[in-house]
Amino acid sequence: MTAADLLTLARAGLSLPAWVTILSGRARPIAFWTTLLASTLLDWLDGSLARCIGPTPLGAVLDIEVDSWLTLSAVLAGVRLGRLPRPCAIPPVARYALAPGPAVDHRRWHHLAGRAQMAVLIAALSRRPPPPRLALALAALQLAALLDVARRRDETPRLPWPRRRPG
Repeated sequence: MTAADLLTLARAGLSLPAWVTILSGRARPIAFWTTLLASTLLDWLDGSLARCIGPTPLGAVLDIEVDSWLTLSAVLAGVRLGRLPRPCAIPPVARYALAPGPAVDHRRWHHLAGRAQMAVLIAALSRRPPPPRLALALAALQLAALLDVARRRDETPRLPWPRRRPG
């Protein structure tokens, strides 16, 4: 485990303010903004460090999983506070059923869908929540991206036996 992997794991702990909100139904806006800024900074740092010292297979999986965990935490907090319609929780929850683990193919629109979902989450946790129709439309976009990843994973040819590694 490298320093970059440890920074990625530290980001997972930043979901604590969201889970306090989910459980209590109360929010501290400063906690969310601090979490968002710290998570963004650590994401940038762990990525930069991984590029310098070399990425690890564990780090690649951790990065995707921590991003998904933070998204799930923020969405559930937004729903709990009544700032997001409940169907907005479907994509982050469905991500674990439809596309577990690293994605087979990240298309540009998958990244766009993820960024759009994060923009809605930021708005939901700010003073003015997004219009429900916009939140639902972007949740549908994210769900479509997940379904596309799941479909591509199913189309990936698999060998009936494990590959042997050279050496």
